[in-house]
Amino acid sequence: SREHYIGRPLMLPHASIILAGLFIVLFVADLCNSNMNFFGNRLAKNLILIFSLVTLVSEIILVRINRRNSRK
Repeated sequence: SREHYIGRPLMLPHASIILAGLFIVLFVADLCNSNMNFFGNRLAKNLILIFSLVTLVSEIILVRINRRNSRK
C-alpha cells in the first residue's frame, strides 16, 4: 500500500544522511584540532570520509527518486 511505501522505509535514507553528515563534521573537526583524535588511524579517517561522502550522495539521490515516484 502507499502508506507503507511513504512511511518508515523512507526514514532510513534520512538517517543515513544525518549520520554521514555527522562523520564529515567529525572529520573536519579532527583536521582542525588533531588533539581531539576522533580517528586514531589516518587510513581509517580517509576511508570514513570516502564512505560518508558516497553514502551522502547516494541517499540524497534515493530520496529524490522516492519523492519523484510518490508524486506519480
